[in-house]
Amino acid sequence: MKKLLPTLVAVGLAASLAGCSGSSTAATESAVSGDASGLTTIRIGAAPTPHAKILEFVQDNLAADAGINLDIVEYTDETRLNQLVADGDLDANYLQHKPYFDSQVEEFGYELTALEGVHIEPYALYSKKVTDANDLTDGAAIALTNDPVNLSRALDLLESAGLITVADTGDKDPTLLDISENPKNLKFIETDPAQLVRSLDDVDGAVINGNYALDGGLNPDPPLWGGVWGVGTEKMPLLIWDNGCW
Repeated sequence: MKKLLPTLVAVGLAASLAGCSGSSTAATESAVSGDASGLTTIRIGAAPTPHAKILEFVQDNLAADAGINLDIVEYTDETRLNQLVADGDLDANYLQHKPYFDSQVEEFGYELTALEGVHIEPYALYSKKVTDANDLTDGAAIALTNDPVNLSRALDLLESAGLITVADTGDKDPTLLDISENPKNLKFIETDPAQLVRSLDDVDGAVINGNYALDGGLNPDPPLWGGVWGVGTEKMPLLIWDNGCW
């Protein structure tokens, strides 16, 4: 099953990409283009791991049969990708989950379309200093993302590990100010998510998203706590398109 899952993910991704290429119109000013082979080229931005690798599998094994050619552009700064799609520099991007996408649309007013989630990524607590979350000492430093949407996910994860208690904030994403109990007096350091793996040398632990963990050479299978915990369909990375594609 583990060997089959990447193929199933790629098949679903190829079908979604083919669907958009088939519905593109002349009114849509974007990078979508045809070539002499009759394939529709789609320029798509993605995080290097695992998103771009999944797209490379689609390109090498499935794209031609779906009538598409993928021009894959890797980005490590995920904050740019929605703007690049909105500006027409990319036809699509593939790296973000729905809560993050919704927050971007609310903040910047993007007229973009989100397809269904493609795959599930682990979100976990890692450490180079202890091998069990219970072994974190009083006052231990924990690095967290400075992205508000994923910060709330990190706090949920730490609460599930019994390390903190977070007050009920209703529909609002919790922040560090909403921590109601912190029995180990953990110290939290917010940083750029792309720097979290590197921060492990300086802190006692870090909550890291799966793509950054993989790209940083961490084994996503045995973290201190997490894995695929708490990852529903709304936290699956999406394909994002300009509304004109549809």
